[in-house]
Amino acid sequence: MYFCKAIIEKSLEHLENVHPFFLMTFLAYKEIELPIGKLKNTKGVERDFLEKYFRPTREYEGFFRPCRVSDKEKGWVEKKYPDAGLQSVRTRNPIVTKGLMHVRGGGYGWYEDYASKLQPLLHENSRLPAFYISIWLYRETRWPDSTTTQDVIEKFKKQFKVSQEDERYLFDMSIPSDFDETKFLCRKSITWNILKNIVGNYPGAALEEGGLLKSLSLKGVGPIDNLVFEPGERLNLIAGDNGLGKTFLLDCAWWALSQNWAGKPVHPRVDARWKSPKITYEIGTSNGWEEIEAKYEWNISHWNTTKERHILPGLVIYAKIDNSFAIWDPAKFTLYNSIRQEGERLSLNRGLSYADPVEFEQGQLLLSDEEVRNGKRHQTKYGEERVLCNGLNHDLLAWSNEKGEAYNFFKSALEHLSPPGFKLAVGDPVRIPPDVRDIPTITHPYGDVPLVDVSAGVRRILDLVYLITWTWIEHRTISQQIKKDPQTKMIILIDEMESHLHPKWQRTIIPTLMEAIRRLSPSLQIQYIMSTHSPLILASTEPYFSDTEDKLFHLDLLVNKVELNEVPFIRFGKIDNWLQADIFGLKQARSKEGEEIIERAKELQIEENPDPEIVNDIHRKLENYLSSSDEFWPRWMHFARKHGV
Repeated sequence: MYFCKAIIEKSLEHLENVHPFFLMTFLAYKEIELPIGKLKNTKGVERDFLEKYFRPTREYEGFFRPCRVSDKEKGWVEKKYPDAGLQSVRTRNPIVTKGLMHVRGGGYGWYEDYASKLQPLLHENSRLPAFYISIWLYRETRWPDSTTTQDVIEKFKKQFKVSQEDERYLFDMSIPSDFDETKFLCRKSITWNILKNIVGNYPGAALEEGGLLKSLSLKGVGPIDNLVFEPGERLNLIAGDNGLGKTFLLDCAWWALSQNWAGKPVHPRVDARWKSPKITYEIGTSNGWEEIEAKYEWNISHWNTTKERHILPGLVIYAKIDNSFAIWDPAKFTLYNSIRQEGERLSLNRGLSYADPVEFEQGQLLLSDEEVRNGKRHQTKYGEERVLCNGLNHDLLAWSNEKGEAYNFFKSALEHLSPPGFKLAVGDPVRIPPDVRDIPTITHPYGDVPLVDVSAGVRRILDLVYLITWTWIEHRTISQQIKKDPQTKMIILIDEMESHLHPKWQRTIIPTLMEAIRRLSPSLQIQYIMSTHSPLILASTEPYFSDTEDKLFHLDLLVNKVELNEVPFIRFGKIDNWLQADIFGLKQARSKEGEEIIERAKELQIEENPDPEIVNDIHRKLENYLSSSDEFWPRWMHFARKHGV
């Protein structure tokens, strides 16, 4: 058995105010039985002690000290720390030098009554938590199944020769009141991949890539005071009424993934000024996860993260409701960092290509509706024009001529995502005077339609297929240039997937989208986060929805308060049943007038002595609002005939 992650995490909370001298030098010297009143050579003792207990990963030559640091990243110290930082403490700290004798070149020893003399070094006179110190020191130790907390204390006491004077002045040997026995011992030891999510990664650690969004928490921001969103690893659907925060949630998810806003920044609520608004999110990979917190700086109207992230998400594509798109590419982010760190210009490929940091915008590319069609350009400060995206019109022509991988995927995906009844395909280009460019066309059953004239629904799917294709091909190209493997993770955010689509098309779009994108690469894992108002969208996922990978969320207004809840995915079958489910909230799958008169008729049917005139009045209204074959008629007619209709 090993100590559980939860109790190791708890131990670190209790060690925050412990002076490094006690946790490192003092324990190291106690273990070797440093004499009282005499000197002993202690060369290398602290270093060996730190190597054993304070070097949680062999990847870094330095050490992690979990004590008295305001910034978690400053907990990491360099390899020279035992000979520099600790040496300074043991020879210059006025409290330490009262308890620890030292002669230059002659070693160290304890003064008489060293424990009482070192007591002022305790934080607010709080004695050292022996139990939680033991948890940290013995975190990799294997324990018998029958181990008790007292066994841990006794091991610590014996190893470090804790005397009665030590207990009296320095150590608290009791079991803490906040100890949770259910989180004490576990079957598996804590690995570095898990521990680094608690203590933070070491300085200079390579950025880990390929993360998915594990959680997003918002405090004092948006319609919900304390929002917690924990998406699944594959398909996530968010339903809810207008104005409750679906787009807002997608915007914040995009920011968490890219650390950039895809449009207007989100600011705290007006009433949140004194509530310390913050955004907290977790990006996770198969090796672990990382929590990042951002606090709002009121004086500059900006969200400021408390630390740099060490885990990057995979490719991210955000399809917004206004037909604009946002794309974040970790390969371009890596380039951005390199350019920023090493100079304003960087040779990318044998001196043939140069880049300016602004061209990569920290890996982010924002494309308006117009730019999706005709491309986006950037004027550098050197007067040169850079093309950041060619646009659908240009690229589709180029891909059609090349007949390469990009064209084959685009053609296949477009066919796959076509509306039921016919297949969309790429037609022959045409000229539309006075424009001198060739314009691509899309083949419909009745003929070829120029790209500039396709319907809103077809345009929505064309843009989505184009930018998924372009993003993947572009990512692979950049990855090859910087000598990295392409991503195996992609996150796709779509606001109102059903926008502009006919009901028949809505009923097929998600399954076909998931199948089409899967063909980009067999190793590609995709996380979808989509908002919807459509019962057809939800019904379309019934055959494919997985309780282990997928989640359904509902934004609901309850007594003037918005709530976000994960709700069970129930296969309602008929669209009527979806409309009448809590997630859409209709009492009847019909007109509002029809619903209201049926509800009034039901109330009348349970009255003891219904008024015949009212029965006749409701009957006439039912005739106006319901079809002759409506399923309510048999129930009503039996009642109505009994009351004179």
